[in-house]
Amino acid sequence: MIGGGGGGSSAASSVDSWSYAAASGGINDTSDVTLVAAPGAGNVNYLTDVQLINSDETVGTEFVIKSGSTILFRTFLPAGRPAHDTGAMPVAFHFSRPLRADINTALTAAAITTSAEVYINAQGFTDISEIAAEGAVSNVVEIFTANGDSLTDQGSNQLVQGYP
Repeated sequence: MIGGGGGGSSAASSVDSWSYAAASGGINDTSDVTLVAAPGAGNVNYLTDVQLINSDETVGTEFVIKSGSTILFRTFLPAGRPAHDTGAMPVAFHFSRPLRADINTALTAAAITTSAEVYINAQGFTDISEIAAEGAVSNVVEIFTANGDSLTDQGSNQLVQGYP
């Protein structure tokens, strides 16, 4: 899929990797480009790596990565050299602490200046949000006798303390 993100495995794990490959012609206007779609209720997109290049030989631009309208990352990409003239050098960023989108929010990218020609490749993963993970944890405590036997009532129902 040209310019598409998506991907990822269909494994049963809560973590699902994704990647976005630059569209042919790059980003040459100020519209938001979706790197990865909103992941669904209770999930969060994370960005771990991004590679950028501006191949326009006269126009430099600021470039942003956003979660909704919130800017998570901003950099400046100077005017480059056209590909037929040995090309401009790409820049790569690795976020050892990944950039985190809001819950159930797409990660997008945008050039701030029209006419730049920005190519972006991005990689990351989707995982359950901290709030959803905390909600999935139970505080039920099983009660055992000194011998290690499960404590039960007269009806043989196991006794627990707490709530699921």
